[in-house]
Amino acid sequence: MLPKTCKRLPKRGKEMSDVAYAQSLFREAFPKSRYGKVDALLYEAYRFLKPRVENRIERPFTIRRCETLHRGTARRVDGAELDALKEARIEEMKRERKEIIERLAALEGRLARNGPLSASETLSEGRDQAA
Repeated sequence: MLPKTCKRLPKRGKEMSDVAYAQSLFREAFPKSRYGKVDALLYEAYRFLKPRVENRIERPFTIRRCETLHRGTARRVDGAELDALKEARIEEMKRERKEIIERLAALEGRLARNGPLSASETLSEGRDQAA
């Protein structure tokens, strides 16, 4: 007969809770560095998430709910909210990729004005091969 607490029993794996997962998704999808301050970040998150979440849940989605997701103080997280946060994270990655490509194009232009580039130095060739 095993005692109530057996140290030989396997411990539960280190899993991330839904609230912690939602908080990390939220911070990836709406980085503070992009919006400048938390109030602007919460407002943009609310504008993005509200139409995607409200039609799938029965209660209203508020800015206060966005704040609890951002701070990680929500008691629970709905699947609709997680899906919307995943979509927001994908949109943020697309925006970042676009900005990086534009930045590379601007740098190539500046380098071309300073002098001719050799075939091995062009950034666009490396970018085309990576895509």
